[in-house]
Amino acid sequence: MKAFRIKTDKVVHPFDEAARDLYVATKPIRQWQEDACAACGLNLIEIHDLAQLPDEPGVVFFDDVFFTEMALRHFTADAMTVDEDIALAMPNSHAARAIEPAGQVNRGKDGSFIFDIFALKSGRHFSSRGELQKVCVPKIQQLRNAPVTIRVPDFNDGPGLVDVEITARLVAHVRHWVHLLRLSQMSVAVLLLDAFRREPSRIVRTKWRKRFGRPSADLRNFIHPSASVHPTAHIENSIIGEQCIVGPHSHIHSSVLGSTVNVGDHVRLMGCTLAEKVQVLRSSDIAYCAAMPGANLSSQKVQLSLFGRDVFLTSFAKILDAKLKGSVHIEHEGQYIDLKTSFLGGCVGHRSILGADTTLQAGRAIPCGVTVVGDPNHVISRVGEHEQGVILVTKQGILVPLQAPSQESGE
Repeated sequence: MKAFRIKTDKVVHPFDEAARDLYVATKPIRQWQEDACAACGLNLIEIHDLAQLPDEPGVVFFDDVFFTEMALRHFTADAMTVDEDIALAMPNSHAARAIEPAGQVNRGKDGSFIFDIFALKSGRHFSSRGELQKVCVPKIQQLRNAPVTIRVPDFNDGPGLVDVEITARLVAHVRHWVHLLRLSQMSVAVLLLDAFRREPSRIVRTKWRKRFGRPSADLRNFIHPSASVHPTAHIENSIIGEQCIVGPHSHIHSSVLGSTVNVGDHVRLMGCTLAEKVQVLRSSDIAYCAAMPGANLSSQKVQLSLFGRDVFLTSFAKILDAKLKGSVHIEHEGQYIDLKTSFLGGCVGHRSILGADTTLQAGRAIPCGVTVVGDPNHVISRVGEHEQGVILVTKQGILVPLQAPSQESGE
């Protein structure tokens, strides 16, 4: 059976780059597509438009659609049991709702999410993507998931507890940087499950140890033989890629590191995906973030944020990751979209630098190739001569004595 990938020019802000070339976790979307097709035994063929589609059955998808191997595998299995043209649909779930905002996904009458992955039997010609959407019958896939409850701050009248799902069946139309971030976060479980499937004996040994109350943390880690991990580092439920370096006293939990990632000493990573050649500087604390190749990250605390290629995040740059009143809004195609959540960080475009004393509002994105610095008037650039014991203040970058409040003013 053949799969036909149709090229699009869909560009995702702020990266100004085609969706297919942007990263979800540790590999670009096009690689996720190619790996899924190969695992399902599909011969992948590139075409530029629907006019090039041959008169033969096959799977058709557009290159701005993300999907995992398990999602494609079960869809192609269903396609073999029907005689009509079908579209992949997923039931209403937390995973589908998480990537719904700005995703331009059609909804079925039953609340299902219908994606632009099609299995064609008729061999008829289609003139547009919209015609495919209208003609193909939605085929809802069975959702296999594991519910997980996590605790979040309960300000803003929130419940304090949030129900999420772990699933290997993910599909999304990639239209916004939030989709890349959330897919990367959910892909941690996908990549771990894939690693277990490649080594089924680990599953048996993990269950055996759990049954007899023996620790099995080492069986839930996948560390490449070429990686260098310091003996004092603590790693749990994580994948450490080829030639990675993990420094002393670092803590890595539920994260995926691509090849040649360098993690400094006393670093804490939680729920992160770092693509190849990412460097995390010492004592950084990073949670639920995703970074594309070559990023340099140094932060006392950053959460729920996305970093493009070759980004430099300095230690004293701040990205707000919560809204104390109301919900976070994101910018998309000239409009603000309500995410209906109080929690989200920001995004930094390729090759940009976020300098010290800068603060990015939750839900905002820095464009590519810029340097953002703090107000220079707050930086001491001229010191001068001053007597000992005097109290000094910075004004317009100059250190000057702080004037005592006058008695006449009553202050």
